[in-house]
Amino acid sequence: MSDLWEAEAKRYDAGYDGEGREGRVVRARQAEALALLGDGSGRALDIGMGGGRLCAALAERGWEASGIDPSEAMVALARSRLPDAEERLVVGRAEELPFPDASFDAVAALGSLEYAADLDAALREVFRVLRSEGRAVLSWPNFRGLTPLWRGRVLYPSLRLVKRAVPVGRPVPPPPRRALAVEAFLEACAAAGLARESVVYLDARGKRAGGVRGSQVVCALVRS
Repeated sequence: MSDLWEAEAKRYDAGYDGEGREGRVVRARQAEALALLGDGSGRALDIGMGGGRLCAALAERGWEASGIDPSEAMVALARSRLPDAEERLVVGRAEELPFPDASFDAVAALGSLEYAADLDAALREVFRVLRSEGRAVLSWPNFRGLTPLWRGRVLYPSLRLVKRAVPVGRPVPPPPRRALAVEAFLEACAAAGLARESVVYLDARGKRAGGVRGSQVVCALVRS
């Protein structure tokens, strides 16, 4: 997975500014996360920070932002975006966060946990680095939604077959490590000590949606 991000880092980061569906979705997801986190004077961590877009937005809202990503190319982009925070933007994995216990008031992970090699370990790490009553804002695909079903079972498998024969064009995203239903994901969060506070569904255009029509959720959870 990290090889994909290394090769495609600039394109994925530029997608935030795109006018197409993907750009609208990632901007909407980030906006929902920022609304749930609010302004702050504490410390916030972005897991799977990519090019540092959320870290920059958190810094603008008064947070001392830190970030971690397994891709060196992504971390380099984030450091160029936030040169004053360079030492707080590091290469690493969600399952082994290089931070002390209870060191953050807020933790975010958007579009990254579905690729964690060990989701349960990653969630335990979120709990570990959060301070008491700290808030986690996490996103998770709604694998039972119409758009994720189409992509996961039809579109992406077909494209992978084609690219094996004709390896041209952009790489196809790999399948998620664990395609848990939303409720199963929230149960895994609860088992790690993260209590549900609110859940927002977003559709394939980045608009708020309900239940099966949503393509992903943004969840606010509290360290219980």
